[in-house]
Amino acid sequence: MELENQRQRYEERGIRVAALSYDPVATVNAFAERARIGYPLLADPDSRWIRDANVFNDTLTPDNPAYGLAYPGWILTDGDGVVTQKVFHEAYADRTTSAALLVRSFGEDGAEVGEASTDHVKVRWSASNAAVRFGQMITLTVTVTPGPGLHVYGPGTEGYFVVSWEPDGEDHAVEWLETSFPAPRTLQLSAIDGAAPVYDETFRLIRDVHLPNDKALRERLADAEELVLRATLTYQACDDTVCFLPVIVPLEWKLRLQPHDRERVPEELRR
Repeated sequence: MELENQRQRYEERGIRVAALSYDPVATVNAFAERARIGYPLLADPDSRWIRDANVFNDTLTPDNPAYGLAYPGWILTDGDGVVTQKVFHEAYADRTTSAALLVRSFGEDGAEVGEASTDHVKVRWSASNAAVRFGQMITLTVTVTPGPGLHVYGPGTEGYFVVSWEPDGEDHAVEWLETSFPAPRTLQLSAIDGAAPVYDETFRLIRDVHLPNDKALRERLADAEELVLRATLTYQACDDTVCFLPVIVPLEWKLRLQPHDRERVPEELRR
C-alpha cells in the first residue's frame, strides 16, 4: 500500500510499477480490491518467475505454508526490460520503502522536515517517508550549502574536522546504516601549502535507517504514535585564510508510527 501512495511520483518519471507475489489470482484480486491498488498485481503461484529472477526464498522447506515466497524487495529495469538494480532483504519482515528508493536511486527529495542556518552553512534535512512501520527501511537526507567563499572538509581530510553525521547515542529504536558521501573536490589551499578534499557547493548526505520488526521494540513502542530520530551534523568551515571552530548542528526527524495491515483475505482464499 505504501507503493500506491508513491505511484504517481514514479509515473511522473515515466516509470511503471507492478507488484508480484506467489499468491493465486483470487487472493491477489481480493487484496487489490480491498486496498484499492491502482497498479498491476501479478500472481506467480508456482514461483516460476520468482525463481527466474533469483529472488526465491530457499530458506523455507516445502512443508512450510509460506514455501514459494520471494525475498521482499524491488527490481528496477530499463525500457528494454534489462535489470538495472535489485534491492532485496533476507528477512521477510524487512522492506525498503518505495519512497526511499525514489530518494536514493533517483535523487528525489523526501518530505521536508527541518532547516537550520549557521554563520557558515545552511542545512536542510528530510526523510523519504513521513510515516514508518516496523520492518521498514527509510532514507534520511541532509543537504548542506556552504556560504560564499567557504568550504567544509570531506572524507580523507587530515588535520581538520571532517563533516560527519552521528545519531543520538541514546536512540536505540532504529538501526542507522552507513552515511553515503558524495565525492568531494580537491582544493589547493595556499594557507597550508597543500590540497584537501572539500565541499564548497551544495552537497547531500544520504543515510538509511531501519526500524526492526522486533517484538521487544514493538512492545516498548506500543503506545507511541510518533518516532523521533535525533542526530548531529558536525563540520569545520574555512575560507581562503581562516579556519573557524567546528560547529555541531542538531538534527531531528519526527515520523508517525503506523500499524501493519493485519486484515487477512477471506477464509476460503487462505492457504
